[in-house]
Amino acid sequence: MSLTLRTLSVCAVALGATMIGCARPGSLPKASMPAAGQLTGGPFAPASMRVYPLTHIEASGEDEARLVLHLELRDAWGDTVKGVGRLQVQLLRGGDMGGGGRDERMWEVDMRDPEANALYYDPATRTYRVQLRDLPAWVAEQSRARSGQVRVLAVLTTPAPDGSERYLRDEYVIRN
Repeated sequence: MSLTLRTLSVCAVALGATMIGCARPGSLPKASMPAAGQLTGGPFAPASMRVYPLTHIEASGEDEARLVLHLELRDAWGDTVKGVGRLQVQLLRGGDMGGGGRDERMWEVDMRDPEANALYYDPATRTYRVQLRDLPAWVAEQSRARSGQVRVLAVLTTPAPDGSERYLRDEYVIRN
């Protein structure tokens, strides 16, 4: 019995010593962060993307509305990860999921810079939260009237583990 307690005691001391050197998430000094050109895909690179169901339209005033887009990235094992790349978001009117529809608005979001990337990441939801403005008037009208739907198509171009580019795509219908 004393051998077991001694083993546990040694393990606890080793664990405590290890944890002293641990940094909390997001606490890396700026100088330790890699430059945008140094970021490449690795074994935990994003393998899939989902437009998360928290995505919605906020219509605050009579003519001001914004799309609050939540994106979830997952690695090959299905675990939530962060990723870098160029995000293209399209707002589509009409058509069914997977095809058709009229392109109403498009945005480009550069998420290759580590500092900008970190600003988009929401640790509470483990998603990227991107706010997009300059929506067509019909979107704000539908949102206020609680009628209709808006289709969002998102494509992220990100480095793959082999150094090539990987295109992650998803679309989501916001029902008002």
